[in-house]
Amino acid sequence: MPIIDKKKMIEVICRIEDKFQIEGKEYFKLNDIHSVEEYIVPLNQLFDDNLVLGNEYKFYKQYNSKHERYFIIQEHPAYKLNKTYEFEIVRKEYYEENGNISAFIISDNYNNEIRILPYDWQLENWIKSTLVCQVVAYSRKGLILKNCDFSNLPYEVGTVHEFNILKFGTYENNKGIHIPSVILENKDGYEISVTALKWQNEKIWNYKTLFCEVLKYNSIGIPHLKNRDERHPLFEVEKKYNFIVKSLKTKIDLKNNNKKCDIIELLGQDDCTHETRALPGQMRTLHVGDSIQCIVKSIGFNLRLEQTNIIDPYYSTIEEIVKDKDLIKKFFIRAISNKEDESSIELASKYESKHAFWVFTFCNKILTKYFIDYIERFDYKSSRQVADLIIIIENWIIKNGIISSFPDENARKNTLLKAKQQLKSYSKKREVLTILEGQNLSDYFINKWTLIGNEEIEEFYYLFLFSDINQIEENLLVTSLSQLLCGITIDKENSYILVQLDKSIQQKKKIYYKNEYEKSFNLSFINDSLFSNEINKNKYFSLSFCQYLINAKLQNFERANYLVGKILRQYFFSVSNKDLKEKILFNAYYFQNNQNKINEHPFEYSNKLTLIEEKLIDNPNCCNSQSESWMQIKDSFEHENLILVNITQKEFNGFVIDYNGIKGFLPINHIKDRNLKYYSQSKIDFTISVQCILLSEEFNFYVAKQPNANVEGYICHNNLSGIVKIGELIEGQIKSIEEYGIFVRSYWGDGLLHRANISNHLWDKKNLQTYFRIGNRITTKVISIEDNKVGLSLKELIGTVEEDKYFDFVNYVDFGDMFVKEYKESISDDLLIDDVENKFNQLEKAFCFEQYAILKKGLDDKIHFLRLSKQFFSSVNNARSYLINIYTNYFELLKFIEDVINSFSFEKVEKIKTEAQIILEKINSQKQTLEVYPESNKLIFFINIISLFNDTTEAGINTLFELLQKNSDQKILKTITKITLANNLLISESEEYSDFVRKNLRHIKSYLDDGVLSLKESESDKREREIQENVKYWRGRINEDESETQEFKSTFKTPIPNEKSLKEKAKLQSLLKDTPNKTAILSKIDFIDGESASKRVIHSSLKTLCAFANSNGGTLIIGVADDKSIVGLEKDYLNLKGKQNRDGFGLFFDSKVKEYFEPSFSSLLTRDFLRFPDGDILIVNVKQSFDPIFLLKNEEGKTCEELFVRNLTSTKEIKEKRELVKFVKQKEKEQLKIKIDE
Repeated sequence: MPIIDKKKMIEVICRIEDKFQIEGKEYFKLNDIHSVEEYIVPLNQLFDDNLVLGNEYKFYKQYNSKHERYFIIQEHPAYKLNKTYEFEIVRKEYYEENGNISAFIISDNYNNEIRILPYDWQLENWIKSTLVCQVVAYSRKGLILKNCDFSNLPYEVGTVHEFNILKFGTYENNKGIHIPSVILENKDGYEISVTALKWQNEKIWNYKTLFCEVLKYNSIGIPHLKNRDERHPLFEVEKKYNFIVKSLKTKIDLKNNNKKCDIIELLGQDDCTHETRALPGQMRTLHVGDSIQCIVKSIGFNLRLEQTNIIDPYYSTIEEIVKDKDLIKKFFIRAISNKEDESSIELASKYESKHAFWVFTFCNKILTKYFIDYIERFDYKSSRQVADLIIIIENWIIKNGIISSFPDENARKNTLLKAKQQLKSYSKKREVLTILEGQNLSDYFINKWTLIGNEEIEEFYYLFLFSDINQIEENLLVTSLSQLLCGITIDKENSYILVQLDKSIQQKKKIYYKNEYEKSFNLSFINDSLFSNEINKNKYFSLSFCQYLINAKLQNFERANYLVGKILRQYFFSVSNKDLKEKILFNAYYFQNNQNKINEHPFEYSNKLTLIEEKLIDNPNCCNSQSESWMQIKDSFEHENLILVNITQKEFNGFVIDYNGIKGFLPINHIKDRNLKYYSQSKIDFTISVQCILLSEEFNFYVAKQPNANVEGYICHNNLSGIVKIGELIEGQIKSIEEYGIFVRSYWGDGLLHRANISNHLWDKKNLQTYFRIGNRITTKVISIEDNKVGLSLKELIGTVEEDKYFDFVNYVDFGDMFVKEYKESISDDLLIDDVENKFNQLEKAFCFEQYAILKKGLDDKIHFLRLSKQFFSSVNNARSYLINIYTNYFELLKFIEDVINSFSFEKVEKIKTEAQIILEKINSQKQTLEVYPESNKLIFFINIISLFNDTTEAGINTLFELLQKNSDQKILKTITKITLANNLLISESEEYSDFVRKNLRHIKSYLDDGVLSLKESESDKREREIQENVKYWRGRINEDESETQEFKSTFKTPIPNEKSLKEKAKLQSLLKDTPNKTAILSKIDFIDGESASKRVIHSSLKTLCAFANSNGGTLIIGVADDKSIVGLEKDYLNLKGKQNRDGFGLFFDSKVKEYFEPSFSSLLTRDFLRFPDGDILIVNVKQSFDPIFLLKNEEGKTCEELFVRNLTSTKEIKEKRELVKFVKQKEKEQLKIKIDE
């Protein structure tokens, strides 16, 4: 049984869970947030009784031996534990026999009196009116203080003083051991003994004094001293000395998570034994009696020594490992010269100090960043070179023996395993990059996947991961993947790769999806497309279908169904028939709500994904609403009865509940029981009583809430039982992240995953927030159970069935930017971790209900299904739930207006205005939330109009005038404002005006009814507005002068000869008739406006792009003359051989960029067409390049390498070797400023 420190007060953070009364006495119920312990505390025992329910406060617990349990005490708001304070002496008590002080009575800030006993030296003449005391504990009655006022004694506590040495001696400790000591003289003549350091003996100590710290005083005023002398008779700090090796041993480092460390015991010139850490390999190479040199870093209780002339036996130079000088120059020299990147600084430090572990920093931290950077730029050549370098270094790590220098066996094992994995992984990556360098991707897909084997799945994955998604034909991708999946078996490795492929597809397909519906809130959004064009739609659906194929192969039926359901819901916007829309939503929800295998999906794939309407079921969710179970659910809804349900599945922020086979949802915000509310395990089995609050027979669905515990019939029982055991694998949820580790919550309680037990891999252990998030699920192994505290380990998953979870973490450390960057930035897409995926499953269901509400015409139906959708949105903390709440309030208000029109009175009109004002107050309290949905501006306008109706005050009239001016360009809004203004100016509250007011109210209501379904400008209006805004912006840019970052070109392909050139051409043409040798003349004419001239025009534009990339970036606008007039691209269109339009010109432009530049250049370039009244222009934006960019053809179209830069408003070619060297050096300096991981 563990020994309990009965005096120690332990700090705990508690949440105030409840406040209640028992027999008239008030109590707080507290929960320790880091454990499952609960405490009941009377209010009268708290220093502060104004605690807020749900908030967290600092408390202390202290063991009570009488009751054999801990009692909780609140931290005092004014007096902190172990701090010293000066207290006022209220009075003194005296001994009758001698008149000395027997006690001080002091007072705190709350006028509580505390009795403090004096020390002997305080008995007679204490003249101070205050007393310094330390808070050592709290009691139910107040503070427990310790007298620590030493103000009238010769030495101040905590200071160091020099004392004269009387002699050297020994004293016997409580174990009977004789300890060397130094006898010192006090100012008052007392002798004081302190423990001597090893070298403080009569033989070599040549000082007459000793420096000591005054720790405290005893009752008679003699100080307790601690030896603080930092002198040594033979050694000085920062000087080097020789020592003799006395022994070699291994010790436990208590300051470093109890890790083992190798130690060398040394004999110094002072005949004392000292220690220093052994270097890697020294335990095998050193022998007793050897001499080593050390520098004295500090002198304290021991000498702190560091070895000099350190030689790491495993150190090798980069040239010894890598023979390719070009690779060294391009990557290693670049890295070691970077003075701003932390990893590069670490590399330089290790390399310069000849520390062998520089290879791990270079390979694991820097090269992996380089690799990701080049892949993102589609620079396959550089990516392959990085892969070559990693392969060389990993081979060296495995064969050289450096792994044996790790002191820990697990570290050696994991490092070797990681090196082999890296070697295998990058060998395959190198193969794929070689393919991407030298072959058309579509041709490769056609030729490659005719015969499929298991080994090809990894190649397919890397091809997709590394490729530009726009360069892959989606039908080839689907066909190839289908063939591939037919030919492979699902083992652990293939399963892992397919999951990664699914993630990669999820990230890449987003560029084709406008996502306007999810980003906005518009009840007329029924037929608008979610995609900017048909091509993007087909690509998106094809990629989603690939994900479905992957998950069907993995038998991950829940996710496969989810993907089918999402595709169906997105198809909703592509059809116009209302009945078909309803059928699509019913089927989408059915797939979303089903975890089991569904034999058939309603799609066919032939070059594109097509919905087969005949495969849709009218309503697969259809239920027997007259069944006894459904009748009981409806009875619970109508009469607030409780029903008993089972919980067998966890969802994001809620649970699936089951009532006799009918599934419903229990949102977390409707759960009262704390243990259920924070339950995080995937394995769950609860029986609870609930009340139905919403239901839908169409979707065979209901929403419930848990009643308060004091309600009759309340039941909440966890059917799972058992105690966790060492070695057990458990899945939990990250509860909190501390500096030292992660607290994981699970069904049996909380456990600690200490940072030392996460991984032996090289990673930033001090920044756990980089790799983990509160709320994420995590699988760990139980490695210790002590005093009800459970220790967990992630690295111990190696060798278990869940070891992939560990390697997922290791891969994230290395490749997190590639695989998980989107997750870190936002949770806005279908990410493949359990809780986040559950979240998006909930969102999909919410959108099904919302879109169904859009289809309903009656306000009652709209309100009902919007409320159902709100349950899902609020369960995932989505801002849309707030907006739906506002809309449902608005719809309720419209219903009330209809009632008022039918049964009019001025009192009811005032009630309308009051309700509208309540809604406005809700809106004003959450303005930031509404900014997420800008379409809500019209909703706010309508509610403002309602709140101002019949308002005859001057302020109300002025507000209406302001609204009229603000909306003068919007016909409907202006009309509504005019009607309201006219009504308010003319009416009074007499009966003769009631018909007039009712008529105006009905008129406004008709506009508001239309407004319910048109709260947003149409897509065509929006596109037209955006085009006009874009034209206005670029007309302003064109009116600016050409600069270092902006240039105009009249054409891209077509020569435009000036007057002098035209005269020259006419003269040459006249000479053709009389000249026998026409070749020379035709060549001159061609130079003016023929093919030769066209090449010069093309070269002129492309050299400008080259110069922008080599400088600070810039914009080339084609179709604009030097005088800033817009000439358009029509001349270029007419000179094209194929399509003589935008599409044809775009293809021609792209082909020339590909012809004149390296492939990676395209990642620096974006282009957009813009239509002006005078014609089209092409806007080409170029980013600054990290590396020199060369133009691969000259103005004659011949192969060469030219380098251009911007010089103010012109483009300059760098030809001289000296200038070229200067430019390259400048680029290298710029590279150093780029953070590789951005």
